[in-house]
Parts: sequence; structure tokens; C-alpha cells
Amino acid sequence: MKPNEDNKVLILGATGNYGRRIAKGLVEKNVAIIISGRREDALLALKKQLSKVAVDTCIDILCFDFKKRLSHELLRLKPPLVINASGPFQTADFTTAINCILLGVNYIDISDAREYVKDFSILEEEAIKKNCIAITGASTLPCLPSAVLDYYKDEFKIIDSLKYGVTLGQKNERGLAQLKSVLSYVGCRLQDFHGIPKKMYGWQDLHRQKYPILGKRWMANCDVPGLDLFPAYFPIKSIRFSAGIENSVFHLGLWFLSWLIRFRFPIKLEKHAESLLKLSHYFDFLGSDASGMHMLMSGTDFKGNPKTIKWFMIAKNGDGTYIPTIPAILLAKRILEEEIYETGAVPCTQLITLESYLRELKKLDIHIFSEVSKKFS
Repeated sequence: MKPNEDNKVLILGATGNYGRRIAKGLVEKNVAIIISGRREDALLALKKQLSKVAVDTCIDILCFDFKKRLSHELLRLKPPLVINASGPFQTADFTTAINCILLGVNYIDISDAREYVKDFSILEEEAIKKNCIAITGASTLPCLPSAVLDYYKDEFKIIDSLKYGVTLGQKNERGLAQLKSVLSYVGCRLQDFHGIPKKMYGWQDLHRQKYPILGKRWMANCDVPGLDLFPAYFPIKSIRFSAGIENSVFHLGLWFLSWLIRFRFPIKLEKHAESLLKLSHYFDFLGSDASGMHMLMSGTDFKGNPKTIKWFMIAKNGDGTYIPTIPAILLAKRILEEEIYETGAVPCTQLITLESYLRELKKLDIHIFSEVSKKFS
């Protein structure tokens, strides 16, 4: 099928870790794209790589600073959709989304910033008025755990406890924006977790989580959108999210820094993100390229019996870096093919089924494990 070259998707932050993979996923589906960024050499290199993947797909480049000239370029290009893959979103406002909405351009971003995603609904009225859809959080978090919860929703009348999280392999590719997003709340008091009475602080409450294949990994508190979103869609009494890095030296090093921040040591970790990222790579020889995700759901079924479901995703050979890109790719395709008729500003929950998500991952070295246990009264 030859792509419609008049319907080019504009990708902001296309040369970043996730932007590159989203661009690759779209051209593999014969979607014409415009890759944008501030460095022409990086854009030309990316176009060369993508051209090898899909020879017949139109790939244009646009070198500009979207924070200054987005509205101008949207008026000139009139794209049907903009994908914002430029983070970190923890320090971002809604200007980019607003610029798209005001011109009636559909919008998707990959934000995993809790406050950003929670407040995104303030754009709802304007998006409906302009007859477009704006979707935030089109990434692993909150999309994938939302899909898992939706898949198992008929198994529970009440979920007393949801504990979920992700662990990153030491050799997995990681970007500066990704690290900045974590550093923005390390050691800081987090917004309350639903059903958890104690105060929570970023990258604290150390514990070990056991995974199939991977073994035990260190975990610590992180701030993600699902902590607010999931209790609104599913009957969850308490929820907790944690994340970890395979290498104990780096994980525990961040834990030590979290105490400095908590005790108000005058340091701004985000300013040192680039140095910390470079430092982290010195420990790559001590780790692997395998990452994982876990969801531990405990509650009561519709017959009043206790039930526990454990769900794990393990990604080997560095393939975990593709998982966050799947929602944006799938949603973009559906918007272009007019399979999404809704308008408004919404988070990426219950928009993608677990089956369709996993179907996109079949070609990768990714493994799913699930275990159901229940006691009959």
C-alpha cells in the first residue's frame, strides 16, 4: 500500500531515543512522516537510516525549534497529526498541545509526568470545539498497565492492592530526557499514593522485586500518571509504583542522593543529569540489556474469594526500549485511518487493548509470564 504523502505526521523530537523508534515504526507501516529537530546533521542521518527501512515511504526533514515556531509551521504544513516525543515533560507546560489544538491538529505525546497527564483534561473543551483529539501519556506508562488492568478487570470485584513497576537493564539505551524526568523528583515528597497513608519520597522505600528470568532487582518509589488515573477507572483500594536500575551501584547511588535532597542539601540533580548519564555507562559491563515490568494484583473475585494475579513482561536483547513507542504508533495509525472518532483531551488509558499491544511486540525478544492464584472460602 502506497502511503498518502499529503498526510504527513509531524514528529517533534524525532532524533531522541523514543522519537527515532516512533519514526521507524510509522514508516514500517507506510505512514509518511516529517522528522523534526534542531540539528540538521542528526535529521539527515536519521532520514538515511529510515530510508533503508521503508524505501517507498515519504520522509521529510524539518530543522526548527518547535518551541518558537510551531504554530507557523503547522499553518504551512497542515499535518493531520503531531507526535510530541520531546521530553522531559515534568518541566513542560501545555503550549505545544495548545498550539496544535487551536489549529485543529490532532496531537499525541509520550509524557509519563504525573502532574502533566493529570491536568491535561483542562484542554478538553477547546479540543472538542476544534474537532480534534489530543492524547497524552502514549507510552508504556500509563498505557501498558492500563491495558493489563483492562484485560483482567472481570477477574476482580475489588483490587485491594496493585503493586506495579519497571526495571531497566544496565545496558539498555537511555536518554538524557529520561534521566532528567527521574531526577526531577528524586528525594522529593511525592503526591499521595491512593490508599497508601504514609508519606512517599522519590527513589526511597527500597525493596527487592523478583522477576522471571531476571531474578531479584532493586526497586524504589517513582511518580507516574497511573497512580492517579487507575483508581478512577478500576476498583482499586491501594496502589503503588516503583522502578529500578539493574546495576546496584547506580541504583543505590541514586537512593543515597535522594536522602541529600530530602534533607534539603542545596543540589539540583537535573543540572547534573548529563554527567550522571555518562557516569552510568561506566558500569555497563556489570549489567545486561534485559528489562522487565511487573503487575501484582490482589483482591476479591465476584464470588467473594481472595485472588492474586501476577503478570510480568521481560524484554531481552535491549528490546525493552521499543515498548514505550508502541502506543504512539498504534494511535497514529488509527487516527489517520479515521478509526478514532472521539474528540477531546484524554490520557492514554483504555485506548489500546493488551492483545493489540502484544501483537506489535511479537517480532521482538519479549516474554510474558502470568500466574493466577485464589483461595476458596
